[in-house]
Amino acid sequence: MTIGFDVGSNVADVTLDPKGKLKLGSDKAKLKQGKDGTWKLAWSRKGSLAADVSDEGLVDEDNPKPGKAVTVDTQITADGQAYVGSSGLTYKPKLGKNGKAK
Repeated sequence: MTIGFDVGSNVADVTLDPKGKLKLGSDKAKLKQGKDGTWKLAWSRKGSLAADVSDEGLVDEDNPKPGKAVTVDTQITADGQAYVGSSGLTYKPKLGKNGKAK
């Protein structure tokens, strides 16, 4: 299955293996169906994404625990069907080093 992502201006088309997983270069993805029938998709990419995500409030700064609440616009396409929404995340940056949003 090929999944298209547009997460905070990061765009990728990836093909998942029969188990719903992908590991290719700096991309990792996993699609899993829960017991209640809902689907959960996890995607990560390593690398410098600063230019792509600064408009989402993900900037190079120090932010003490518990982090900063941000909203990231998301579009996922699977089997020709587009799903659009917003994801509420907690952003934990370290000035000059890295930042993670979960």
